[in-house]
Amino acid sequence: MTFHQTVPFHQVQHIAATQAILDNVERATKIHVVDLQIRNGLEWITLMQALESRQEYPVEHLKITALVITKRTGDQLKSFAETINIPLFSFHVVQIPDLKDFRAGLFETDPEEALVVFSEFFFNKFTSRPVELDRAMREIKIMNPRVMVMIETEANHNSPSFSSRFVETLFHYSAFFDCLEACMSPEHEPDRRIMETVIVTELVTNMLAAEGEERGMRSVKLDTWRSFFARFGMVEQELSDVLLYQVKLVTGKCSGWKFCTTNWDDGSLTIGWKGTPMTSVSVWKFVRTARLVSGPKDLVVEFV
Repeated sequence: MTFHQTVPFHQVQHIAATQAILDNVERATKIHVVDLQIRNGLEWITLMQALESRQEYPVEHLKITALVITKRTGDQLKSFAETINIPLFSFHVVQIPDLKDFRAGLFETDPEEALVVFSEFFFNKFTSRPVELDRAMREIKIMNPRVMVMIETEANHNSPSFSSRFVETLFHYSAFFDCLEACMSPEHEPDRRIMETVIVTELVTNMLAAEGEERGMRSVKLDTWRSFFARFGMVEQELSDVLLYQVKLVTGKCSGWKFCTTNWDDGSLTIGWKGTPMTSVSVWKFVRTARLVSGPKDLVVEFV
């Protein structure tokens, strides 16, 4: 929570992702968000508030389905969901032991819903398991989401060369530590110590010291994801001017955030610190291909 409140990356990327969802469900009255790796769920509070205040096309139902791959997290979320009593809102948990068990049918989608898939640092954990990642993408395509919104680390930690990974990790986390020092005050020292000595240490150790499938942290840059998603007939969507305005408001609200940089990258957003890219926010849609379903006399085209 302290990290979310004091360091700009999370707030900026969540504001951008939430606005991207709103832009793509602006006329939908039934909305279903599938969160592929839920954390604290703070971004969904913002989404609920925005939808509740919408004058045109009032929302009849917002459903959020959280995917969890550990039993402990699943049990905690189920307990939390029982305490929520918000009209027109429902929260569901889908629990699987491993990515290989990912199936479209688990999410109970409805054709009347505007389905959104949200991925925050989900795919990079499975770049070392391409067969399972491909299978998961095929299942997502079967779900036929209106849009997929993705947040990922904007760095290449997947090189087979140790020296390349070392240099990339050095620059990326040097900027990260500089950001922590600038944004977290002395009162946040205990939280900062946990972030640096426990969480980041574990990430960096895995990136540099592990090999094969044991090296689970394999972040790649946006261009690599573009090539990967193209194989599944996905096209990148340009983010809106409203989204850019929202991002500027967030980055300008705190003097310590003046070094947080945002840049367009072919329609997507990269968020950095003093010019070093840290994360990216991108929006994707599956291409609908046409096929002839009747003879030339009564030409009918169906999109699939």
